[in-house]
Amino acid sequence: MLQTSIILAKLQKSILCPAFFRIFRLARRDLRADASSTLVLLVSAIMPARSSDRRRPPRRGAAPDSSPLHTCLHQVVDTLKHQADGFVATEDLGLSRLAQNILLTVHRRRASFDWLIERLCQAKPRPRLRRLLWWAMAEIFWMDGVPAPAVVDAAVAYCKKNHAVQEGNFLNACLRTLTTASAGRTWDELLADAPPHVQLELPELLWKRWRKDFSPTQLSALAAVLLQPATTVFRRRQWPPDNRPTPTMLTPLPAPDWAPDAVLFTAPKLAEGEIGSLMAPGSPFYIQDPSTLLAPAMLQAQPGENVADLCAAPGGKAVLLAEALRGQGALHGFDRAAAKLDRLRSNLAAFRNVSIAEADAASAVLPAASMDAALLDVPCTNTGVIRRRPDVRWSFSNAKLQELTALQKAILNAAAPGVKPGGRLVYSTCSLEPEENHLQVKAFLASHPEFHCRAQRLIIPTLKHDGAFAALLIKAES
Repeated sequence: MLQTSIILAKLQKSILCPAFFRIFRLARRDLRADASSTLVLLVSAIMPARSSDRRRPPRRGAAPDSSPLHTCLHQVVDTLKHQADGFVATEDLGLSRLAQNILLTVHRRRASFDWLIERLCQAKPRPRLRRLLWWAMAEIFWMDGVPAPAVVDAAVAYCKKNHAVQEGNFLNACLRTLTTASAGRTWDELLADAPPHVQLELPELLWKRWRKDFSPTQLSALAAVLLQPATTVFRRRQWPPDNRPTPTMLTPLPAPDWAPDAVLFTAPKLAEGEIGSLMAPGSPFYIQDPSTLLAPAMLQAQPGENVADLCAAPGGKAVLLAEALRGQGALHGFDRAAAKLDRLRSNLAAFRNVSIAEADAASAVLPAASMDAALLDVPCTNTGVIRRRPDVRWSFSNAKLQELTALQKAILNAAAPGVKPGGRLVYSTCSLEPEENHLQVKAFLASHPEFHCRAQRLIIPTLKHDGAFAALLIKAES
């Protein structure tokens, strides 16, 4: 009995909650059993069986766990959970093509999904149920190929298996209500009574901000652009020379006015496996959105100059700077993200006049008056690249904006002394927010009278390119 009492004490502290111990006391009283036999009964009752022993036969019409639909469901829901915790999805996640498409659709259509959920579901779903609803709605309303009943069955089966039967029943009721309400109606008809930000598929915070900066027509056009997938654009490097013919799969694109010498292509019929050959080591082709050409073109690095890229990883703009130097002078690349430095080195492997170091650009990285030119492509809210990263619209917040503007200010202040008298400093973002762009430049100039702004430009996203901002700041001669 003493040994049994010790075991029970340990169980009470570790496995069993007070509720279970109340059950234990009742069982012992009612069964008139000794402690050891009651313990056996109790543990056998509360300990979960092996998953293989407690599986129920699948419901008729439910997708098996090995089906592409179930695999996709797991991938999407897991990714959304991580994103809810602050993780940003990238192309490196290894998701299936179907999962990628659904995930992108969720991020693009979440405003309308949430509005319909709140309007048509009888109760507010828990976050994990909401993620399942997003997945199912994306599949039902915006994907072809899988019947709605199969999607509903897969989502409900997943919920009952991984959460609770009651939650699965609630999910089933919500999805049935949503599909019934949408029968015979277009998406625009479903959203006819929705608030303006929902109809534009924008978070209310961004919509309130942007309506101050854009006319209603401009805002509608911008929102429509941000719902479209981004075009993959390839740029051919200009140096070192490469005489290999352009692959027939590439179609020439006109160069943007801010980088008229760029040689750009698209590949509308590019097969999934062909991108690897285009991007193989030593290839003269880089994937590079036209908006990323703005800042390096504004800096105008010249052969023989000492140039710094203080937020260089993964290296898209650094490659442009290295090309402009034509093997003369030196390019110094810095980044505080150690995990990205290998990719930076890989992108710059063709150039010999490049040094790369891990460093925080918000500290004094550069020796005083040592650089002819410096590029600051600073961390930002990324609101100009929502077309390419639709999750950004949901990660934006005023707190995050304040944190990033403080960091941008610190980077500008730390870099300024490293520019030679008469030298050039280009500050750039891929944001549309005034606080990160012209207002940040205005504040910097107010505290650094030795600089003046020669040019600045904001590019609004279109179907041809992402958004970007850049300002050219000149340091006065001594």
